[in-house]
Amino acid sequence: MVVVATGLQRYREKRNFAVTPEPTGSTQSETGFCYVIQKHAASHLHYDFRLELDGVLLSWAVPKGPSLDPAVRRLAMQTEDHPIDYGGFEGTIPEGEYGGGTVMVWDRGRWEPLEDPKKGYAKGHLRFALHGEKLRGGWHLVRTGKADEEKKGWLLFKSRDAEARTDGSIVEEQQNSAQTGRTMKEIAGAADKVWHSNRAARSGPAAKRRALSRVPRHDKQLEALLEQAKPGPLPQRVKPQRPTSVKRVPAGPHWAHELLYDGHRILARLEKGAVTLLTRDGEDATQKVPELVQAVASLPFSTALFDGAIAVQRPDGTTDVELLEQALREGAKRDITFFVFDVLHLKGRDLRPLPLRERKAILERILGSSDDPRMHLSRHLVSSGEDFFKAACKLHASGVISKKLDEPYRSGKGRDWVMVPCGTDMSSTPRAKTEAHAKTTERSPPPGKRRRCA
Repeated sequence: MVVVATGLQRYREKRNFAVTPEPTGSTQSETGFCYVIQKHAASHLHYDFRLELDGVLLSWAVPKGPSLDPAVRRLAMQTEDHPIDYGGFEGTIPEGEYGGGTVMVWDRGRWEPLEDPKKGYAKGHLRFALHGEKLRGGWHLVRTGKADEEKKGWLLFKSRDAEARTDGSIVEEQQNSAQTGRTMKEIAGAADKVWHSNRAARSGPAAKRRALSRVPRHDKQLEALLEQAKPGPLPQRVKPQRPTSVKRVPAGPHWAHELLYDGHRILARLEKGAVTLLTRDGEDATQKVPELVQAVASLPFSTALFDGAIAVQRPDGTTDVELLEQALREGAKRDITFFVFDVLHLKGRDLRPLPLRERKAILERILGSSDDPRMHLSRHLVSSGEDFFKAACKLHASGVISKKLDEPYRSGKGRDWVMVPCGTDMSSTPRAKTEAHAKTTERSPPPGKRRRCA
């Protein structure tokens, strides 16, 4: 008989969720085609290859991991379907539980079926392209026997294309997490051996303290990143960097792509416990969002300067500036989240001269594991900007902003940051409308019942 996605019954039957930090499976992605590979040091080290289809992650255990050599066929044993939430799981499964051991998000991104995925899965041959941080280009999954309960063997191998190579081993060359930059040893030894995601956060002071406690106080990797920046005083005022409107999303590996969202640009300044919130135009907004002031003040740093936006989400995960204005008027501060997309100063060091990719790495160390509903890390995609733009517009987002990864932070308007609004003919857009989009800031990822690929 043909085996199709059976949901999460087997996944849940094998786990005791009162003990394991793994997710039970209650969210859906917004893209429909999430992809993740998790490096799993259980009884035997292997790589769990997962593709989203019909609301679950189809899963295969690949003992030797993927190879970029088209001549190399890797055995991939199909396992139970996993929930979409699992794509963001990086941590430790308790010893004695099913699959006990350390789990790393080795690669993540989106997969693109090159034929009808349901028909391909049913016949035992999936042809697809990967748009990940480590794996890209065409791939194949081919079943080695009939689809029955006993035969779960498949073969995973690379297509012959520009991304293929016959030298070296990608799993040996790329050993750090795509999500946090950590090694397996660092993940296993971390204090936060629990699963974190963009799920809706618990409420109340105790929950907020727990969320903020995940920000590292003594992080050797963070200290190494900060050593690349020169010491400097915390600036009183910084003119924000702003994007230029363009007609197309730029292509290439040197661009990071984020979602635009409707909100207010905010620079959050921390100096010895005192927090100041500044708008895009330099106005003091500290009294308007006291919850954000508390969140920034609770960070374990003496000095810091973050760039981002405050926004309110609709139930579908998109953002709406009118809802934000209403929340500010009515004092519904709990609905407002600060989405952080850049860090300009930290612990006495001026980070603005650093390339964006290094500033992003620092932000990941600071906020990557936090689920604080008041202060949330904005993530980005490095590849497939045009596809990302189309998907964003399909989800009714405001558009996409693309940033050069190798450039420093430059105040004012320039072409290191460019944006393409959705639903706009850029060749005939009046300047006033373009400027209105420029005032809406960046990226909309959210904690909530629906979220993007982990």
